[in-house]
Amino acid sequence: MADLTSASTGAGGLGTSAARWALTATWGLGLASDILSGAVAPPFRSELLALPFGLVAAVALTRRGDNPLPTTSAIAVGTAAVISATGALASGAPLGHTWSFNFAAYLAALLLPRGNIRTGVISSTLIGLLGLSWAVWFGASPSQLIDLLGLPLLAPIVGGIWRWLLVRMVAQELNYHREIRRAAMATTIATDSAAATQAELVEIGGEVGWLLRAIRDGAELDADLAADLRATEADLRDRIRSPNLRDPILRSAINRARRRGVDVRLLGRSTPGTELTQALVHRLADTLDAIAAGTVTLRAIPLGRERLGREGTVSVLSSDEQASHRLVFDADGGLISRG
Repeated sequence: MADLTSASTGAGGLGTSAARWALTATWGLGLASDILSGAVAPPFRSELLALPFGLVAAVALTRRGDNPLPTTSAIAVGTAAVISATGALASGAPLGHTWSFNFAAYLAALLLPRGNIRTGVISSTLIGLLGLSWAVWFGASPSQLIDLLGLPLLAPIVGGIWRWLLVRMVAQELNYHREIRRAAMATTIATDSAAATQAELVEIGGEVGWLLRAIRDGAELDADLAADLRATEADLRDRIRSPNLRDPILRSAINRARRRGVDVRLLGRSTPGTELTQALVHRLADTLDAIAAGTVTLRAIPLGRERLGREGTVSVLSSDEQASHRLVFDADGGLISRG
C-alpha cells in the first residue's frame, strides 16, 4: 500500500485491458453505424480523417500501466483527438450529428483521470474552441450549438471530478491502511514489551527468589545475608541503569568487588543491541579485581566520544582516601587514556 497513488490505481482505471476494449468497442460500434448510414461515403468522406485518429488516440490512451502516460504519449493522444475532432467537423455532417466529434472530446477529457492533467485540459479546450469556432463560422443556431458543444464541454468536467474523487478515495485508503499499520505496530510493541517484561521478571525471580524465600522463612539477618541483600539490590539497580554492562564475567567481578567492600556504581546506557567484547570484559574484570577498597564508577561512554583519535567505550573512575584514577578503554579493551 505504500506505493498506492491516485495514478497507480490502474492509471485511473484507464491503463487496463478492459478500458482499451471498452473504448475500441465504442469506436467499432460508431464505425459500424457510419457504414450502415453511409457516413463514410460521399458526401461525408472526411470522416475517414476522424476515424483512424480516433482509434489511435483510444489505443494510446489505454496504454497498459499504473502511471500517467509519458509526456510524448499524452501529447500524441491530445493531438490525435484534436485531429479527429477536426475531421469530424469537416465531414460536412449536420452540426451535432457526428459521434466522432464527441468521441474525440471524450478521449481528450479522459486524459484527466489518466493523470495527464495539463495535456487533457489543453486538448479539451482546443476541441471546445474548435467546435465553437466552427459553429460560429457556419451560423449555428443556439440549439445546434448546444447539440454540438454540450457533451464535449461536459466531458472535461466529468473527467476532472473523476480525478478529484480518485485522489480523495486514495487518500482515504492510505489513511485507513496507515492506521491499520500503526495499530498493528502498537500491538506488536505492546506484545513484545509484555513478553520482555515477563521474561525479565522470570530472570529476576530466579536470581533473587532464594533470598526472598530465606527472608520469608525467617533466616537470621547476619553479615552474610546482609551482604547478599546489598549485592542483590545493587545488581537490580545495575540492570536498570546499564543493561548492556551485564556480561556474566563482568557481573561476577563487580559482585566480588562489592563483597570486598568496594562501592561499585554503573552509569550510562550503552547503545541498544550492542555487546561488550570479551577482551574489554576481561580488561574491566581485571581492573576491578585489582581495586581493594574505595569507590569505583563504570560508565558506558556514548558513541562519538573520541580521545586521541580512538572512540572510548567504557571509563573506570576509582577513588580512595589517597587518590583518584580514571581509565578509558576502547571496544577492544585497549587503554586509551589514564588520568
